[in-house]
Amino acid sequence: LLYLSVAFFKVVRLVPKIRVHVLISLGGHAYSGLIIAVTAKLLRKKSVIRISEPTRYIVWSRYRFGPLISCFINILERLTFSLCDVVISNRDMCWYSSKIAAKQRLLSQGVDLSLFNPRVVPAFHSKAFPKLITVSRLDKQKNIESVIEAVALLKEKYPKILYYIVGSGYDEVNLRNRVVKLALSEHVYFRGYVDPEMIPKLLKSCDIFVLPSFIEGLPSAVLEAMACGLPAIVGSTRYSWKEWFIDGENALLVRGDPQSIAEAVDKLISSEELRKKLADNGVKYAREYHDSSKTKIQFSAIVEQMLKIPK
Repeated sequence: LLYLSVAFFKVVRLVPKIRVHVLISLGGHAYSGLIIAVTAKLLRKKSVIRISEPTRYIVWSRYRFGPLISCFINILERLTFSLCDVVISNRDMCWYSSKIAAKQRLLSQGVDLSLFNPRVVPAFHSKAFPKLITVSRLDKQKNIESVIEAVALLKEKYPKILYYIVGSGYDEVNLRNRVVKLALSEHVYFRGYVDPEMIPKLLKSCDIFVLPSFIEGLPSAVLEAMACGLPAIVGSTRYSWKEWFIDGENALLVRGDPQSIAEAVDKLISSEELRKKLADNGVKYAREYHDSSKTKIQFSAIVEQMLKIPK
């Protein structure tokens, strides 16, 4: 509430000064766009709200007072969707809110293929194999602890296995403690936050990308790994991957428990043919459906239509 209130007054003061015509909220949680939608209505501007995650369901399962907070967020979202002009998303979200049916415009996620591609030079070379990597915010929802436990299951068969965790977040302390408890300090490395231009180099240094989230939209990290030519293991959850990924074709889908993750890693390690198949199909998928240059063209067309700008 404090964030929304402060942001509202700052936006209301800023918009008249810079004479904008369209206000855009790019946060994946729709309720954060409420200030944009309200400000646009007050100042007679157009507004675009982005939604990428089923926020109410995430909050319901994540917090102690999740059901209560979820009801409050539902009210904020309904107001946001009622007041805004256009809702953009990388997938059909009408199942989440019927209010966006007439306003929804679908856009691809958008990956900068000039940065993320198979020609990227690795940040380092290592004889260790396999080298797993996750690029993510570190919180419970991302289920990184299960990957750590999967490494514990695999280390006897693959004593040179390494797992790189790139990112930061509130769950980092818990994850580090888990690594120590499982005696994996020589197998799991926390890289913390890294500059964006370093991410493709780190991805290219590894063999398999893993992100078995409990609940997820379509995170750029997976698409970026695919664009770099890494086979990906992702969580098969109720609200996520099935719209985009085909198990065994462009990714391996897992339940998210340590055993299923370990089995997927072992399956990839044991088959160079499968690794190549997923890598090749992943690159093709990222190029065909998630090229950021195409996304920019699509978004420009949406804004032109809103403003009725003649071409």
